[in-house]
Amino acid sequence: MKLWRDILDMKAPIHEGLLTHIMNRRGHNLVNFKATSAAWLTLLRDCTPIDPDNTDLAGLVREVEEFHNWVNAGLDEMETLAMQEQLQDGLDQLYKDPFIKKSLRQFLRGKHKDEG
Repeated sequence: MKLWRDILDMKAPIHEGLLTHIMNRRGHNLVNFKATSAAWLTLLRDCTPIDPDNTDLAGLVREVEEFHNWVNAGLDEMETLAMQEQLQDGLDQLYKDPFIKKSLRQFLRGKHKDEG
């Protein structure tokens, strides 16, 4: 999990030929990591340690939960960035519309006020 996380966070040394591929596939990798960590959590949460005093299982569950939370945060961040980009693209297209452009200019010049 640490290696997966470090690679996506660009903290691990990565060959230049793979760098672009990893950056372009970040969302796809996060979706796969989410499915994997969810399956691991399902399995691990159903396990019980043979020795009740052994805390290794609880520690492993915590590590997988932290990884799963990191994956979800990464997916949320990507969704936010995508929405911001769509909004900006929409505003750019809106401003290119001649009617909107004219109306906006009139509004900014104060011609929008009701005279009656």
